[in-house]
Amino acid sequence: PSLIVILVDFGDFLDGVVARYWVDVKKEREEALLSKDKSSSSSSPSPTHSDDESFEVVTTGSPQLLTSWLALHRNRTYGGFVDAVCDKAFVVPCWISLLHVVSSRWFSLRWAQYSVLLFLILAEVASGCIRFRAYFSGVAVPAPK
Repeated sequence: PSLIVILVDFGDFLDGVVARYWVDVKKEREEALLSKDKSSSSSSPSPTHSDDESFEVVTTGSPQLLTSWLALHRNRTYGGFVDAVCDKAFVVPCWISLLHVVSSRWFSLRWAQYSVLLFLILAEVASGCIRFRAYFSGVAVPAPK
């Protein structure tokens, strides 16, 4: 049973390391793409006047979709949210299944094991509820000054 606890904890650690790695890779790719777009857009000058001198051509670039701050925040934190929920969905059944492995030799040791496992189950369930509430009721980021 203790081996399962150690493996679950180690797997969660590796999951976090892999997630951070891919966030860094994605950020580097976006920065490279952004710098590439800036260099290509600066080489082609936009017209300021048309052939007809009666009006001025106003260019604002391509149309852009402005995403809300809440949507940006949720998109940015979605991976961590799914990771936490998947951890809870895996760990809680592990703790519940370990309740059946508790030895029945010593009364005090048995109740200590039950107490620890029940505490772990309740802590994981409470943590999952807190994560759900924080993700869906978060106010994203404060408005800039």
